[in-house]
Amino acid sequence: MAKTPRKLAYLIALSALSSTASGYSLAGSPTDVSVCDLAPHTISRLGRTPFVQAGTRDEEVIYERLALRKIASNCLNGQTLILDSEDGDAFDDRVFRNVSQQLCVVSDVRRIATAKADQPGAFQIRCAIQKLDQARAWLTEAEHKISTEQMIQDGAPKRSANTPPPNAAVKKDCSKLNLSTMLNGGGAECQ
Repeated sequence: MAKTPRKLAYLIALSALSSTASGYSLAGSPTDVSVCDLAPHTISRLGRTPFVQAGTRDEEVIYERLALRKIASNCLNGQTLILDSEDGDAFDDRVFRNVSQQLCVVSDVRRIATAKADQPGAFQIRCAIQKLDQARAWLTEAEHKISTEQMIQDGAPKRSANTPPPNAAVKKDCSKLNLSTMLNGGGAECQ
């Protein structure tokens, strides 16, 4: 069966795109076209820009979206996805499971122990990306409902008016005399 010129042009363009594509590394490490590498320390790297404060509501969904953004923008179907948990945290496991289910055939997902003396629970998730178009569609729809940045802003832990910021200086009560004040010369904070 002869291929139409339009189909042939499409196939040529697709093969040219595939041959010029390169691998992706979230850490900026050298890699080849076969890899979409979000290792090492996937969660901590994803949470830097935009910054995701610990305790933010819907953190799992936020990190899933952040990972899918990086992958959708930089990776291709057929590449091996690598997600890395340095501490083996259950949170990482849940996020990685959601991301890999969005992108890969479940039977292809492999969990590989990467334990070290100081990181006994470390692991990686690896799978072949096969559902990138569906993941992009899901992400686009989710972002139209509410943006990831809005989720981060709305879900960030709130401070009460009585709770000082973490690095705020504590004011000393200088009206009371105690042993510490006498031994330390009255305290420079009170002058």
